[in-house]
Amino acid sequence: MVAEHAPIALKAGIAKDIIDAVAAGRRPSAMSADEDIIYDFVTELHRNKGVADATFKRAEERFGKKGVVDITGIAGSYTFIAMQLNMARYLPPSDAGVCRVCRTETRSPFSEPAHTCR
Repeated sequence: MVAEHAPIALKAGIAKDIIDAVAAGRRPSAMSADEDIIYDFVTELHRNKGVADATFKRAEERFGKKGVVDITGIAGSYTFIAMQLNMARYLPPSDAGVCRVCRTETRSPFSEPAHTCR
């Protein structure tokens, strides 16, 4: 959940605009070169269940094979945890910015709720 991780991301130096874009399901427009590589790699990995040779090469050239394995492991761990929480029907806290009915992100952690589940 973005609401849970946004403060951590801010503290780690991720820009608010990037967090807002990710929360809204949009590709951030102003990322560092490293953020761009990781965003493309993880997005492609989730969407396609793998990455193209060019995507892998770009990530490996920047982060090394161990770095690519680490990125994949982190993405996989978060996916696994999300699957477990969703499957077990755990509800997010009422103030987490997630609809307790449809589990859609209802807002950026920096703005007022905009989602109305019907």
